[in-house]
Amino acid sequence: SSGINAEYGDVEMVFVRLSDRPWATQKLGVKLQDQQVDIFAHTRPGFDEVEDSETEPSHDELGEIMINTEWIVKCAAQLVHTVSQNRFKNKHVPLYVPKIIQADMNPWVEMRNSMWHSQVTDKLERSRKDYIP
Repeated sequence: SSGINAEYGDVEMVFVRLSDRPWATQKLGVKLQDQQVDIFAHTRPGFDEVEDSETEPSHDELGEIMINTEWIVKCAAQLVHTVSQNRFKNKHVPLYVPKIIQADMNPWVEMRNSMWHSQVTDKLERSRKDYIP
C-alpha cells in the first residue's frame, strides 16, 4: 500500500485548488512537511477545461464559482478546525483558497460571508440574552 501516514502535527497547510476556467475540477488537500497530498478531487461532468481565460470572469461566473465551491471550502474549513484543535498547543493551520473564491476578489463570496457573519452574530446575541440574568 502507498498510503500516507501522517499525524495532525505534520499538517502545515490545508488548501483548495481549482482547475483553469471553467473551474470544473476542485481539489482539497494538505501540505505536509515533505509533500502535498490531494485528499479529495471532484470534476463536474460535462465541462471542457479549455476556455478563454484572457478575459475577466463575468458577474454570473463569479456567482457560479462561489456556489459550486462552497461545499469544498466548508470541508476545508472543517479540516483546518479539526487539525488545529488536535495539534500540539492548538497551533493554527492556515487555509489557502484561490483568489477567485476570496471575498476581496469575488463580490458574491463577500456577500455570502457577510450573511454568515450576521447569522452567527444574531445567534450569539440571542444566546447571550438567554443566559444573562
